[in-house]
Amino acid sequence: MSVIGLKFKDLLLVEDEYGSLTTGGDQHWFPKEGFIPPGACGATTASNVLAYLLRSRKELYEKAANAGLEGLAAPVDIRHANILPNKKRDFIEFMKKVYRFTYPRIGGLMADAFLEGISGLSEEYRLHITVERLIVPIARSKRPSFVESAEFLMSSLEAELPVAFLILSNGCVEGLDTWHWVTILALDEEGKRVQIADNGNVFWADIETWLDTSIMGGSFVSLRPGVSGKYSPE
Repeated sequence: MSVIGLKFKDLLLVEDEYGSLTTGGDQHWFPKEGFIPPGACGATTASNVLAYLLRSRKELYEKAANAGLEGLAAPVDIRHANILPNKKRDFIEFMKKVYRFTYPRIGGLMADAFLEGISGLSEEYRLHITVERLIVPIARSKRPSFVESAEFLMSSLEAELPVAFLILSNGCVEGLDTWHWVTILALDEEGKRVQIADNGNVFWADIETWLDTSIMGGSFVSLRPGVSGKYSPE
């Protein structure tokens, strides 16, 4: 199979008060008071990844809700085709709680700070979440190949886990922004491209070209549940 992606992408749908739908959150939804919308892409991506993780694992969802991490629609039940979207008003409250741990530091939210933030959030809300990262360094000679990158992405996507993607420079790939976090939903191995959710929009981007031409590189980050969070929705 050439394309490997999340089976329940509708878990990330967010419905506004007019019935319009977006895939995941938008950093511009953050209130201006007390937040920095231009630097909130990391928190938005973290919210997307965590939202899918929690909604696709009932036990983890319940632990988070009991500890106060609310704002998401109910977890998926694979026995029913209908998946309720998240409500925008509630999802913004969820994003604000995630932002407390993944806010931009000086120069933005780098991968190390992203990981530290997820660790702090996990401790705060008593969640068992481990983090795996594949670094794409500045030196092209030390970068993972497309095959190595695809293996990392497939390992996550096949386990029903979206991937947080830090783009420090977009290289020669149109559609990608520099110094930006987005959410990877699927991998087209044959086409050497990934499907991305970015501020509610979904599109495909050439990941091999990015690996070859990005000046600054970036990181792929996967959040994985503990044993008790194994993908088995009830």
